[in-house]
Amino acid sequence: MAKNRAMRRLPLALVLFLTACPQKQVIKPPEPSGRCDVDLSTLDQFSNVGTGATATTVTEASQLIGGNYAQGRVGDLLLENDRLRVVIQQPTHLIAPIPYGGTIIDADLKRSAGTAGRDEFGKMGLVYAFGRTVNHTKVEVLNDGSKGGYAVIAATGEDTVVDYVNVKNVISDFLGNVQLVRDPNEPMPYLVTTYYVLSPGESRVRVLSAFCNQGKDTISMQVGDIVEQGGVSEIFNPDGCTNGLGAKGCLVDPSSWFGYQADGVAYGYRAYKFADSKTPATNALLYVAGVAAVLADGENQAGLLSWVDANATRRPGAFGVLPGDKRTFLRDFFVGKDLGEITGAMLALDAAPKSRLTVTTQNADGTPLPGGRVTIKNAESGRMQTLFVADAQGLARGDVRPGNYLMGVGALGSAIEALTPVSVPSNGEANVTLRKGASRLLTVQVADPFNRPLTSKVVVRCSNPPCTNQLIDYRGWANVEDQPSDLQAIVHVGADGRAVIPLPPGEYEVLVSRGMEFSAFPDTYPVRGQAVDLRTADQTVPVTLAQVVDSTGWMSADLHVHAMGSPDSAVSNSVRAMSFAAEGVDVLVSTDHDYI
Repeated sequence: MAKNRAMRRLPLALVLFLTACPQKQVIKPPEPSGRCDVDLSTLDQFSNVGTGATATTVTEASQLIGGNYAQGRVGDLLLENDRLRVVIQQPTHLIAPIPYGGTIIDADLKRSAGTAGRDEFGKMGLVYAFGRTVNHTKVEVLNDGSKGGYAVIAATGEDTVVDYVNVKNVISDFLGNVQLVRDPNEPMPYLVTTYYVLSPGESRVRVLSAFCNQGKDTISMQVGDIVEQGGVSEIFNPDGCTNGLGAKGCLVDPSSWFGYQADGVAYGYRAYKFADSKTPATNALLYVAGVAAVLADGENQAGLLSWVDANATRRPGAFGVLPGDKRTFLRDFFVGKDLGEITGAMLALDAAPKSRLTVTTQNADGTPLPGGRVTIKNAESGRMQTLFVADAQGLARGDVRPGNYLMGVGALGSAIEALTPVSVPSNGEANVTLRKGASRLLTVQVADPFNRPLTSKVVVRCSNPPCTNQLIDYRGWANVEDQPSDLQAIVHVGADGRAVIPLPPGEYEVLVSRGMEFSAFPDTYPVRGQAVDLRTADQTVPVTLAQVVDSTGWMSADLHVHAMGSPDSAVSNSVRAMSFAAEGVDVLVSTDHDYI
């Protein structure tokens, strides 16, 4: 009543205003994201169908992948679906070829509960202008996948120099006194966000880097990635000079894609053309000491050299960003059980013709060969296309393009057999059975004069060099270092003093040593070894080594040994320990880069 009487005493216009017009609210604009923003839903590049892809911040160590080279820790971010798991590193700064976080550091297949992870990946991070990268200060989950579709993690930062190495000096070491078109030590006005996108059911993480040019000038530069080898894995570039696993002798090669094969897991990298992000690019791949540097869309060595030619009229891989504008760079990171699974996934994604190939791998006696490696080469060019790895039953399956191939199963220690021609039809499946070459076993038993077992090193040389099966001829199945043509094997003997060494049938010389304090075997070492005939049967060689140098009061040591894999030395800790024990070294001191 009182309120109504008060309202009747007010002027009519004021009453109408108070009762009919609510107070106008001021809507604040949204806070800036701080990212180089890209609306992923408008790009037609990411499958948003299905469920099961997730993104999360790691809060417990049990969420991490684990494995021989696992680097992840609490605070990093995890992408996963029904096929793979990938860890994105939180912001950090390390002494490494890729010094900053916001990058892929761990990756593995999605394994069943209770199964140990098998990460063997190093690190993959953005590099541009031959020495610039991004100092990521924010790594965040943009879409956790809980509503279905793809999951997204974004890493954002500003331009900075790669402070691990002076790239200008490295290029000068390889190319002489040359001058890059753009000085990599000059800062660039970039805000960069890299989006890691994982869709349900896919065996790849799509990696999209967006460059926002905050300056007043157009910037034209090279863009790509650095990929560290990391764990015990073997690089493969189907377009590379090695024509097999490894990159020995390769400096800059064309690369439509490249990958790494490890024990039970493989990785692949493929970049896309700047002008057409649906078409894979041919990159220039620079490989030095376990680190692969990608000049995206750079074609080949000539493409790389155009960036040190001030008069070049065309520079493959040129990536220009207008002032106040942004541009994106897209590539895929694949995870599979072997390189064959990765190449098959690429064929499926490209909607390319493909047929199923099933390979039964056998030992020389016809028994199943678990884990047998199958090299697959194009019959016309002779170039290796991919690698299959057999399962526990000796079966290897995958998709390949229809065509004619040469295939063979092989391994170090077995004779190399002629490759088998196989025709894969355009419709239907192809099945082939492949046998590994014959092998003999050499057993070496090493002890001191009191019959106590000794660790040691065994060198096996071919009696009539060069070896019939030279180590470099195994590159279709293994990454083999260059060795003398008369060398067949180097093996470290463990604590039980016994080594069983598979070798191709033949005649050999055996030499055994244990560092500087012990005698060597035989007395004619190192000029001539103990003759062993393995042409028709296995053989055993007993060896006695005695300590001939009194080292009382002294200890031998190596004060710089890695306990973590490094890009230039993909060696497991068990092999490191055995190699030092074989040489009689007493003390190892672990001194890893930027770790205490």
